[in-house]
Amino acid sequence: MKAPTTPENKTATVFHPAVFSGRNPGATAAGRHKLKRQTASRLPVALKCALGVFSHAEIQFKACQTAYAQGALKAAAYEKLRDLIYLLYDVLESALWELGIETGNATSQAGSVQHPFEAVSAAFLSLSEAADACRQADKTCTLAEADLRALFMAAERVQAVFYDFEDDDQDTRPDLGHRFGLFSDTPDALGLSETVGFMSQKADAVLTMLGNAFAEADAPRLNDDSVYYALMTVKHELADINSVVKAFHQASKKNPQA
Repeated sequence: MKAPTTPENKTATVFHPAVFSGRNPGATAAGRHKLKRQTASRLPVALKCALGVFSHAEIQFKACQTAYAQGALKAAAYEKLRDLIYLLYDVLESALWELGIETGNATSQAGSVQHPFEAVSAAFLSLSEAADACRQADKTCTLAEADLRALFMAAERVQAVFYDFEDDDQDTRPDLGHRFGLFSDTPDALGLSETVGFMSQKADAVLTMLGNAFAEADAPRLNDDSVYYALMTVKHELADINSVVKAFHQASKKNPQA
């Protein structure tokens, strides 16, 4: 098991919901009272934003939980859950900051675990309980700053226990599930360079076509379907590049001399 890594985006706020803008510290007692009422009225909105992200994290967690029980948890699924938890943390951090709700530093004791997902599972259970408590408080109109603070702290604890882990039996073929087939061979360095170069050229050609269609005043305009499928072509090429490079990296770790 590798040492826990510090999330690169842990302190970066990546999402500031527009509804939370206009923070006012309230210089007078009347101003502070007004701000407190405004904060209370916005708590359900903040919770709704957070629970929207949490619902996706919960679905991904259950999928990981099932795969782990079957001994088939893959790093890609684990990393997707991690990214959703990071996003939930950022959403809550942004909302609480805009609402003027102070937060502390969550402490986490992962203990000795045999697999990184076991620590995540234990922390995620606490996160689920905090989310349920917020839902119940919202239903009874008793949602308070402390509820959102507890949810934030629970999200921070989950984030803190994520460890790196890799598939035990890595498939070094590129994952081109969005395509109709898979590459059968892992390229060497030269083959990787040529393959990525070819993919980049295809994507560049599509973007050039789109650019010309919009840049020339007399050129016939593309319909929405044409633009959509052209952009999807570029998106798939980028996904292909990522998959090929990842497969090459995995193969290199298995055979450093290759």
